[in-house]
Amino acid sequence: MADVRDWIFSHARRQPDAIAQVDHASGRVFTYSQMQDRVSHLAGYLRHELRVGEGDVVAVLGDNTSDMFDIDFACARIGAVFFPMNTRLAPPELAYQIDDAKPRLIFYGSGYEDVLGAAVSQSAAEPVKIAFGGANSDLHLEEIISHVENPVLTARPTASAGWNLMYSSGTTGRPKGVLHTHGGVTQQAIANCVPLGLSPRSCGLGILPIFHISGLNVFAHAMFYAGATQVTMERFDPTEVLKVLADPQLGITHFAGVPTMFEMMAAAPEFTDFEPAAVEGVFVGGSPSTETLLETYAAKSMPLIQGYGLTETGPTLTVLDAADATRKLGSAGKPILHVDIRVVRSDGTDTEPDEIGEIIAKGPSVIKEYFNRPDAQNDNFFDDWLRTGDMGRFDADGFLYIADRKKDMFISGGENVYPAEVESCIARHPSVAQVSVIGVADEKWGEVGAAFVVPKSSANITAEDVQHFCDGKLARYKIPKQVFLREELPLGASGKVLKTELRKIARQAC
Repeated sequence: MADVRDWIFSHARRQPDAIAQVDHASGRVFTYSQMQDRVSHLAGYLRHELRVGEGDVVAVLGDNTSDMFDIDFACARIGAVFFPMNTRLAPPELAYQIDDAKPRLIFYGSGYEDVLGAAVSQSAAEPVKIAFGGANSDLHLEEIISHVENPVLTARPTASAGWNLMYSSGTTGRPKGVLHTHGGVTQQAIANCVPLGLSPRSCGLGILPIFHISGLNVFAHAMFYAGATQVTMERFDPTEVLKVLADPQLGITHFAGVPTMFEMMAAAPEFTDFEPAAVEGVFVGGSPSTETLLETYAAKSMPLIQGYGLTETGPTLTVLDAADATRKLGSAGKPILHVDIRVVRSDGTDTEPDEIGEIIAKGPSVIKEYFNRPDAQNDNFFDDWLRTGDMGRFDADGFLYIADRKKDMFISGGENVYPAEVESCIARHPSVAQVSVIGVADEKWGEVGAAFVVPKSSANITAEDVQHFCDGKLARYKIPKQVFLREELPLGASGKVLKTELRKIARQAC
């Protein structure tokens, strides 16, 4: 079990004047000593005023800001669970997660009061709501921090205690909570520091949403573990990112993103003359990177470090170092420290090199069960191993290649989309008899949804009707970009929809 410590307290003691956080939107800058003070006071308020205890869930809904990390580490200090909510979800989706996680309180940022209110009204919960950033409320983070009389100065977390909670949609359409422990998060931070080359002199730019496991555990937590500087950008803007990376005063050394982000940056007019000021390590994950993308950034002296993982695995499982990016094009790399990976046949035996099987994983950062979901145990775990649901192979040199997804999940702009969840929504339309959803290739987002809909007899429905019906019920990235109206769906002998045939139809239509 990992030896876990209070990172912020330790860095404040060793390097109190070192810069811990820069909030890009507001321009606020905090040293580790100042961050320690903010975390201590917020932790004191949560423990003494709101009686938040070990295992209690504290949620946050808002755009990226340094305030989120104050909340994150305040939760860690008192043993509470930090739950960053996906801002792209519709109120019914948020309501489900609120009912499942049962947060004692929810911090919310500017512009999210209405959506949070709608979500809470559709749930059975009555959490305390506290504003941060520029949001107006009777309870505000800055007022709380400035008036706390009993700060919690430090704590020694238990390795097995939960630290952060994320939701990963399942093939049944019902999202599953993924709870990561202090021990697992610490091991991920250690393991990610190595390939990224992080140290106290590093300065990282956070452009991934904090509600993403990669934005939180791969990048930000690794930066704080190393005692580095975390520059947090409110939301991704390709032109602004290029400007920040070229700023010698900030001196950004590291950042991470999904391929779509890097493609949008490369397409910006400013990219032609762009020169990074101090960039040393760039991490890309979420979906495969093309050879063109790798060559584009290598030409800018920013070779991309590729990786593979899942929300359930902490997330990083493998890393393909920049030196191997071209030689092993298409590979997900080799396993990181503290992770075991196998590729197995259906009977659980290990495959031979270049033989495709299911990828399973084990390690301190890999979950052993889903939050509040004992029913998911048998389908998702094999002995002590997590079934990733991905098919892959190892080559003779030990590099992992992802062959296909065992499940039908696809990735749109770095976001996981599960067809069953989308199908469940569309099936509620009164004029829909049958529906099946697949992922299809898209130049901008990597993949987007394509829905095949069989209308009910004599029903009058259009493709636009289907998309409009999903609006407000699903996050926008889940709404199918293509809708095909069909008289019937191709079925196999068992009556199941043949999605391989749907993919052929979609390719012919494009």
